[in-house]
Amino acid sequence: MKVLDRYLLREFGLTVLAVLLVLMLVALANAFAQLLALAAGGGLPEHLIPVLLQANAVKFLSFVLPVAFFLGLMLALGRLYRDSEMAVLRACGVGTVRLWRPVLWLGLPLAVLSAWLSLFAWPSMQALRDNVMDEARSLSELKRVPTGRFIESPDGQVVAYVERLEGDTFRNVFIHTLREGMPGVEWAASGRLATDPDSGRRFVVLEDGRRYEGEAGRGDWNISHYAEHALFLPGLVSAEEKRHVVPDSLTLARSGRPRDQADLHMRLAQPLSVLLLGLLAVPLSRTSPRQGRYARLGIGVLLYVIYFNLLGVGASLIAKGTLPAALGLWWVHALLLALIGGLYAVEAGFWTRRGRTGGPRKTEAAT
Repeated sequence: MKVLDRYLLREFGLTVLAVLLVLMLVALANAFAQLLALAAGGGLPEHLIPVLLQANAVKFLSFVLPVAFFLGLMLALGRLYRDSEMAVLRACGVGTVRLWRPVLWLGLPLAVLSAWLSLFAWPSMQALRDNVMDEARSLSELKRVPTGRFIESPDGQVVAYVERLEGDTFRNVFIHTLREGMPGVEWAASGRLATDPDSGRRFVVLEDGRRYEGEAGRGDWNISHYAEHALFLPGLVSAEEKRHVVPDSLTLARSGRPRDQADLHMRLAQPLSVLLLGLLAVPLSRTSPRQGRYARLGIGVLLYVIYFNLLGVGASLIAKGTLPAALGLWWVHALLLALIGGLYAVEAGFWTRRGRTGGPRKTEAAT
């Protein structure tokens, strides 16, 4: 590696690392404050805070890495322009394309890391986080379960009674149901909350119980004893839609569901955005020494926001089936690539040379 490449790589790497650390600290501090607020309000057990903080760290690193690389390059190149170091390099024949080498040497490992985070690490941690949050919601709901009184469903088909709550277990559960005009009564020594993995609906699993079904005065009673019996109870559970997270990205690739395809394209967009934003930072950060280090930073942040908003809009359209999955988010990357090509063409003076060569022909044609 040449001396110039080592120097630029060190400048780029240190600045990107500094920006990454600052963004991660801000994001994790905000997440930690929210988790503490949930724990203080009784909605989250204290022992789940480290697990959720670890999951959030992987999530934030996956999303912060592209913007940290982009802003770090712009800040490093802005300093080189401000201190006239880029003017010296250009006088020595170092052009914009020559800067690609240290940018790619730093960007390619970061793109590989981003691919691992978005395709494998974060989906697995997201599934773990959802399970932990389900456990936290279950514990929170257990504390809100009405005990010592009868509760009835809106349609009057189910009436339930829970004597008391011991830890995370219901004790002495009584239930009266009416199914197709046939009344039934059951009693269970204990019960616990569970969650349907597909719909996210919460229900109660009754343990060591008996069920009596029949009408009074008739001899055709049905008496059964069970070890476990799942039942939806009024006032004890809440029906909520749950988005099933697919940790395996290969499963998403084989899936034909629009929502799974949208998730896959968003995961693929993370490592690709690292390289594209790195190439965009090189021509975008070009300034004169009098303009200062942060002259183009506002424009860079604006372009980053537009780019990632377009990715979000595109993923939403794919999930709804409006955009075909084959098109995916490649059109958003193509727009950014066209912008990068236009900036390089302007910096190389392509349009200026074209205008100069076109002038004499117009004059000759006029004469």
